[in-house]
This record gives sequence, structure tokens and C-alpha cells, in this order.
Amino acid sequence: MGRIDVTKLINEAYEIVACEKLKVHPRNVNQGDLKAIESSIGANGFYGAVVAQKSTGYVLAGNHRFIAAREAKLREIPVIWVDVDDDRALRIMLADNRTTRLGVDDQTALAELLSDLATTDLALEGTAYSGDDLDDIIAGLTENKGTETADSGERQKDMDYKSQFGVIVMCESESEQERVYTELNSAGYTVKVVSV
Repeated sequence: MGRIDVTKLINEAYEIVACEKLKVHPRNVNQGDLKAIESSIGANGFYGAVVAQKSTGYVLAGNHRFIAAREAKLREIPVIWVDVDDDRALRIMLADNRTTRLGVDDQTALAELLSDLATTDLALEGTAYSGDDLDDIIAGLTENKGTETADSGERQKDMDYKSQFGVIVMCESESEQERVYTELNSAGYTVKVVSV
């Protein structure tokens, strides 16, 4: 990874801005999941800030968060203004969309994190994941475990993975879930409650 040239830091200004001063960038090719974003804003509030081009008011990063905020009738949102020309604005917008998609999740850590949250009162609300998503991630981990190639086995020697095995017990009611949890826990098993 190359070093960041500090002379390329962009002049930015942060402020709370009326939504009417902002516009969706007309050349944004990203198709965001508005339903998931609206759910997150509903559960967690509007956090962070969108990035917008100072001269045009076009949103460069956070177009769909801006749309969701506008549809939720928010009057103002936090904005980081960047003072860049149109060419640089397009590059920032494209890079923001692309670098997000280039990232990958550690599926084992994700399954553990979601399983932990699933045991809370809010379960997976506000995470953009559902119980079905969690089931799919766990199933994918199980399927992938048996199909590793020798090459991936070599890579995994350099990584610190902790294998975990589990059984999901389907219960008819919350009281049955509590009873099964108590029995397994007192028998010495590590038990997590998941509501699907």
C-alpha cells in the first residue's frame, strides 16, 4: 500500500445543511438499497455525513442516505463540502462506490457478531441483516469448510481462524426457548439464543 500524499488532502468544510440545498448526482451509477438504508436510519438515526461538491451541491458519497433522509422528511443533514472541480467530483463518487464493493467481510467473524446481536432485545434490527441472512452465512461457512483447495489451505495457515460448531434447536415458544437454553447452559454448553 502506497503512502498518502498529504498535499492531496482536500479542503473540506463540515456543516448542517438544509436538504433542499443538496442534489443527487445525476451521473451516480450506484443502485443503493433504499429499504435497508431507511431501516438503518429508522433504528439508529442518521449518523455520519454525506460528502457533497461545494460548487454544485451534488452528493458524491452518500447519495442513497441523502435520498432516504429526504424521504423521511428530514429538513437538514450533516454534510462535508469538498471544493473540487467536476472531474475530481466524478472520481471521488466512483471511488467511493467502488471501494465499498471491493471490501469483503470475514464471514466467520460476521456470523459470530450477528449471532451475538441476535440474542439482544433488538435482535438484528438496524443492521441490514435478517435471520435468513444469518442462516445463509452460517450455511455458507459449513459448505465452504469441506471445499477448501490446497492453495486456500496454505493461505489459511497464515491466518488465525477458530473453528466453531453448532446446532440450532427450533422451539415452539419463547418459554420453550428459555427452558432449552437453561438446560443446555447448565449442562456446560456454550449457548446463544437466536430469534429467526
